Amino acid sequence: MSRTVTLKLMTQALPVELQIGDEVQTWGELQDAIQPDYNLSGMKVIERTTKVSFEHKDAELPEGNLFLFVVPTKVKAGGIPVVRLVENAADEINEILDQLILELKGEGVDVGGITSTRNNLDKEFTDLMAGM
Repeated sequence: MSRTVTLKLMTQALPVELQIGDEVQTWGELQDAIQPDYNLSGMKVIERTTKVSFEHKDAELPEGNLFLFVVPTKVKAGGIPVVRLVENAADEINEILDQLILELKGEGVDVGGITSTRNNLDKEFTDLMAGM
């Protein structure tokens, strides 16, 4: 059997869905399963439902499908603060989503579900940023 891990990276507008086996039980095993495609070093990973962040390789993953927010934890000296980088990325993502929603509306597509999901993700992001 397998389960879905959804990664919401600040560098990508849409979440990425990956399939992993049920044998993946710890954060370290998940990192091994998704690298080299996604290098998560220097990143903070927060599970959507529990708001738990994974830092130690032996941390146990919750059962079932996972939705993980991936945000940078460090920048070079003299660089832009991490919070500002994440906020800028979120603004760009929201602009892309707003444009997509407008285009879909113009094609007569019902965007109620997309709009609702976008609003929920935006609220979750705001809650996560409040904790940084």
